Amino acid sequence: MIIKEEIAKSTSKYLRPIKIVQLVEELFNTNVLDKNRKKHTIYTRQVCSYLLRRYTILSLSEIALHVGVTDHTTVHYHIKKCQDIIDTEIWFKDKIDTIIAELDEYILYLSNN
Repeated sequence: MIIKEEIAKSTSKYLRPIKIVQLVEELFNTNVLDKNRKKHTIYTRQVCSYLLRRYTILSLSEIALHVGVTDHTTVHYHIKKCQDIIDTEIWFKDKIDTIIAELDEYILYLSNN
């Protein structure tokens, strides 16, 4: 857990939460702040929550503001659900891997400039 926090601290000075949200929205072709329960919107919220937790040092309540939910427990559920889907669905894992590769590339670009 300490290693995860160190990675988040080192990347958070380069990577803004809005960038993560934008990449996920582009890949899922939906808006995370839409007030609906469509599958694409829910997947977008789950992935945003998962990646914001992974790449930033934001609290669950702060992540909730970025993904359009009102409660930190919903964010916790989204993160857990996203990990479960990654473990069981290949297509979903491929999308997450695509976003992670883009984020890692973006972080490397920012750190070199």
